[in-house]
Amino acid sequence: MSVALLLIDVQYDFIDGSLAVKDAASILPTVHDLLDNYAFPLIVASQDWHPPRHISFASSHPPPNNKPFTSIDHVHPAQPDQPIKQELWPDHCVQGTRGAAIERSVADRLERLTPGCLAAAGEEGEGGEVAERRQGDGQAEVLLVQKGTEVQADGYSAFSLNGYLGFTPLARRLFAWNPPTPPPSSSSVPSSNFAPGIDTVVICGLATDYCCLRTAIDARKLGFRTIVVDDGMRGVSEGTISSAWREMERWGCIRVKTAKDAWQLAIAQS
Repeated sequence: MSVALLLIDVQYDFIDGSLAVKDAASILPTVHDLLDNYAFPLIVASQDWHPPRHISFASSHPPPNNKPFTSIDHVHPAQPDQPIKQELWPDHCVQGTRGAAIERSVADRLERLTPGCLAAAGEEGEGGEVAERRQGDGQAEVLLVQKGTEVQADGYSAFSLNGYLGFTPLARRLFAWNPPTPPPSSSSVPSSNFAPGIDTVVICGLATDYCCLRTAIDARKLGFRTIVVDDGMRGVSEGTISSAWREMERWGCIRVKTAKDAWQLAIAQS
């Protein structure tokens, strides 16, 4: 079994802050279930980590093109005739603020699995695209992926910048991953099933119609078997949520209801 859990942007600004998603806190029991009861050998936590004046902030643009929840076009440096659509949002997930922090109950669980794994996400941390990989106590490895770290480039996906202006190291880390020694002990899955290289990802987090969607599509483009957990996602608006689920299914993502469904499917076919 070579499966990773991808927790997408479970951060305060998306739960109760400046860009709160409706019912976002309702995903937490499912996230807790995934972390507490299923022995994923690798867990990836993505984190929006924006500098001040980030291109996605409506406040960073002059009027009249500075209204939150609208969009503008900006030039793709490699394809000037194909502008990149940039959604504008309230300031959110600014580096070093509470809003950028991973929700405490989730952060505590990640730290228990791999102590120090969120050091780059500290209140005063500078941050970076991917935090240093750390070996835990044999239960799991936790990898922190920070995105949207450049002023003039946005990134919804945990794998790439919008418009594919660049890539995070996540895909390389997944392809090159080796199981911890000893393998996770809290699972009945035989140790011989933990093979090098991740081939399956289970995705949950915020928001369904933006960062979860883009991460799931990139996962499929990169060849990962991709399982998306309905109970572990919430989105920005009903219209875009519905279209996001259709798009994920069109790309071959497998939609399941619960944490248990995701785990059983992951280990059955890995």
